[in-house]
Amino acid sequence: MQGGTAGSWATNVANQFLDPNAANPYNTFELFQTALERAFGSLDLAQKARTEMAVLKMKSGDTVEEYTTAFEALAVHTGYGEAAHIQAYRTGLLPRLLEKIYNDTNGDLPANLEAWKTKARRLDYLYHEFKALHLYTHASVNRHQINIRKRDQRLSGTPDQGAPPPPHHDPPPPPPAPMDVDGHRGRNIRCYNCNRFGHMARQCPEPKRSRSIRTVEIEEIIRSIIAEPQVKASTGDALVENNAAVDFLLSQQ
Repeated sequence: MQGGTAGSWATNVANQFLDPNAANPYNTFELFQTALERAFGSLDLAQKARTEMAVLKMKSGDTVEEYTTAFEALAVHTGYGEAAHIQAYRTGLLPRLLEKIYNDTNGDLPANLEAWKTKARRLDYLYHEFKALHLYTHASVNRHQINIRKRDQRLSGTPDQGAPPPPHHDPPPPPPAPMDVDGHRGRNIRCYNCNRFGHMARQCPEPKRSRSIRTVEIEEIIRSIIAEPQVKASTGDALVENNAAVDFLLSQQ
């Protein structure tokens, strides 16, 4: 240690150690360390506390309680008086809080540091309470509007735009059309029951004529066989010829 207060202190301590007529001022190292901290440590701690207090500011999202706790931890080491602490505390508050305090005092600012802390805490508490109430009210209004919209959509049959669309199902394919095997043949078939063209005897709407089972079977077979060439026939003469052949065969039964 050389120069300044530290140099003078070190010189005095060294002289005490070197003076043969003086008693040892520090019998142990712990005593020397305590004296050193008593002489210089408190000054360093005070300077550090003052430096940190000068930059201590509330940030967005901080509460006054958090800021005040940090401020009080530094205030016990700064060595400042009441007025200096009020100035430092006031400077670190958020602008919105400081404006509220000035607007809420009717011209009379808080009288001391404790009054400043109480005022800042109360206004900050009211601010956060109002903010929470606003968020709750806004959420309630949104839920109410959603419920009204859903009710109106149910009444009108309109699907909810916020709901997922119903699953899409392709319509089933149509059943396959039956093969028209007798499509051409049926137009030239003659009913043995009513002697009209276009259907067979089992599809005839007229009353059934009494005939033997054997005759019916033979007639069905003959008509089905002879009807094949009728599909390919291109003239009415072929149709008349085939029907005549059927009548002849049937007359032989």
